[in-house]
Amino acid sequence: CLYSCEKKKTQDEKVVHFDLEQEVLNIHSTSLIKDCKIIPLETNDSVLIGSIDKVIVDQDKLYVGDFSKTHSVYVFDLQGKFQQKISRQGRGPEEYLSLYDMFIDPHTGELNLLSRIDRKLLAFDKNDVSYRKTQKLPKTFMELIPSQNGYVGFSANYSEDRNDPYNLWLLDKDFQIYNKEFSILPTWESRWSSSVTVFSSFQDTVYYIPAIRDFSVYKLDGDRFTLEYSINFGKNQIPASNMSYDEYLEYSRKHPEYVTRLDCFQETDRFWVCQFLFNGQQLLGLYDKIDKKTVVCSLSPYVGKYFTSFGNIVNFSSDYLITTVSASNICEKLTGKNQYVNYEEDYPEQIKRMREEFSGMGIKEDSNPCVVIYSF
Repeated sequence: CLYSCEKKKTQDEKVVHFDLEQEVLNIHSTSLIKDCKIIPLETNDSVLIGSIDKVIVDQDKLYVGDFSKTHSVYVFDLQGKFQQKISRQGRGPEEYLSLYDMFIDPHTGELNLLSRIDRKLLAFDKNDVSYRKTQKLPKTFMELIPSQNGYVGFSANYSEDRNDPYNLWLLDKDFQIYNKEFSILPTWESRWSSSVTVFSSFQDTVYYIPAIRDFSVYKLDGDRFTLEYSINFGKNQIPASNMSYDEYLEYSRKHPEYVTRLDCFQETDRFWVCQFLFNGQQLLGLYDKIDKKTVVCSLSPYVGKYFTSFGNIVNFSSDYLITTVSASNICEKLTGKNQYVNYEEDYPEQIKRMREEFSGMGIKEDSNPCVVIYSF
């Protein structure tokens, strides 16, 4: 998730500094998260999710993507009751080889599934998930995001044409290329980290992060991307910008005290937020757009209405942050204690509420994961 040509800084660019020597705050002590909802996903013989790579909330539905194991998308209601499943792995015209991304298309209102290897975008009715059409794509994309003028695709450092090696491709609404940006470094050809999400959107703005090097955030402005923010971690930021991929991996392994990449960026009404790894711990950096202050937050357990671990982040939008928590983790909380901690004694109201809401749902140790939605 890199690029080789740096763009010039502008007067409008904001440089945001994070001091990693200051106290790391509990994410729930900030005003970012307003509410939490836990959704146990129904489990039966035909609904056994291998892993959850992405979750989308749209009106009264959850779209749960298991791209890496079952290669399927499962649809649930907001109570976790299973409704439908999309499973079309194959080589046919209405099938996909491998899924890498999904999104609700604002241009058509359809659920779109991105298949990278065979350069396809399959569209489904988002209500009954009936198949609509297949769109052939001009390039091999790892991520695709809708924009006002069409779409933006990310090539993940893979150049199909060595004479045209670019990471970002701007497409019109007919999926025709009309611009390209961020050339690929030869030493990073076909190198990419699956934990990085390069795109995000806020209102009508599309953002892109190159992930490392200058730790910048770019926004789509018309038919090109312009530098919007530069993030600075001071002495804890990786000091070298011209490393090969192998040098970068070796440096990251030897120096966990450095922030070596951004995993995602998202703007909300009050904040903009970046996720990064520091000393083996996933952290969030928050910049308050009103107070003009920054804080660094840990992904601490939630102890508001419920008591649960924060979970594994599987989607981040301007309205919510979605994580997944294992069913065994929820079962442990419903039991009330483990060999080390008595949850019922420390969090009596939360455990009581969880038992009232979830005890009749048949959650077992090997059930499907639970989806946790943190609303902003």
